[in-house]
Amino acid sequence: MKQNKFTALLILVFGVQAQAFDYQVSCHGKKLTRFENVSLVQNSDECKAFLSNGYLSCYDSKKVNKSSELITISTPNDHYYKSKESTRYSRKTVKNIIDAAIKAGNDPYLTLAIVMTENPPVASNKKVVDNMTAAESYAESFGTIPLDAIAVADVMGCDRVRVGYDSNGLNRIKNRSPRLKKFTEDPKGKDMTVCMESQFAAGESAQFFLTDKAREDDCCMTLKTQMSGFMHEPIRDQPNQVYSYPGPELRAKILDLIAHKYMANRFAGAQERGARLKLPEEKMALTAQSFNGYGKFGVNEPMANACLYKIHMGTKPVYGAGTSEIMMNSLMNNSEIKDMVSDSLKANKLSHAESYLCASYGSGTHTVSGYAFTNLLDGYLGERKACPRHSNKIKNLAKFAKPTSADKINEVISPSNGADIKKSNPADYAN
Repeated sequence: MKQNKFTALLILVFGVQAQAFDYQVSCHGKKLTRFENVSLVQNSDECKAFLSNGYLSCYDSKKVNKSSELITISTPNDHYYKSKESTRYSRKTVKNIIDAAIKAGNDPYLTLAIVMTENPPVASNKKVVDNMTAAESYAESFGTIPLDAIAVADVMGCDRVRVGYDSNGLNRIKNRSPRLKKFTEDPKGKDMTVCMESQFAAGESAQFFLTDKAREDDCCMTLKTQMSGFMHEPIRDQPNQVYSYPGPELRAKILDLIAHKYMANRFAGAQERGARLKLPEEKMALTAQSFNGYGKFGVNEPMANACLYKIHMGTKPVYGAGTSEIMMNSLMNNSEIKDMVSDSLKANKLSHAESYLCASYGSGTHTVSGYAFTNLLDGYLGERKACPRHSNKIKNLAKFAKPTSADKINEVISPSNGADIKKSNPADYAN
């Protein structure tokens, strides 16, 4: 049967793996200069059908309402971390994530892919806490890029001492040196000392307070900011003393600064660690995996996941491959997302974005299969009978629950800056 262009496009997007689609990726060092889907014809007639089904791989800018509060992001491939689907997300949150990543000098696509894996900003009218959606409430506690208190303390340069062995797994932290690490929210701002509450249970979010002078056992940092969003309340049994802590907006800024520093450290260390790998997609997967950790899944804590049980994420980075798949096929291949990145680069007077896909593939122009990371996932999980395969029957199994136990993987790696960073965040608890 003779195929017209539209029939061919349907096969490319909805067909089997034999009809793979390819991307052309141009890089200058770690900078992404071009990313194009070279397998899809993009014109208004064909795009009408794709847009009506939520697929933005084929993109007609005249047909997209950029003033909408929602943005549709599609997953063209079935794989372990995401089923083939199209979902609507908060456009404002997506834009803010991209803007923050570019300002911090991080890869905007990888940053957004991690958020999409950890706590996706799915559009919802269902309010669960204080007029917030579940995703918004979780982000307020752990940050838009979720990190728990242990990870936050590590980035701030503080030691963790385990002081409890009950089900709460209490931890205590203190500064490693008398010189506080400096974080800048606004270079024109003034310095203030922000500390973390020193005792917390494993998996809890970081709680901050303002002080005039850090005590020896406090975990603190110097924050340069013009924001004055601190809230105050009297300390119990000390009516003349006031406890000051950051309000929601300033807290979000603090967590965002720490998360971007955390990612920069982790990704740099992963690139060094992955230098020995032959395939660039493996290096990319290991880089994304660094956010989640390299240990064996479910060894230190019983997990109801037979597929991933005892998989060593340092040698088979399943989380990293799944996140890289989302990054490339759902985000870099989405022209609305690309436009947001382009607009943010212009606003920050930059020409090109940082890219760990480019860091993994190297300078030059590369043809990358749209199934590169799906195939990698199948290779990692293919021999495990309990794991779903690449098929239309797959369900979305990427569910992340708030951690409840101290028994977890807290491996230590040494990033390129020499600082030991311990990974600990809600994504360690995949079910």
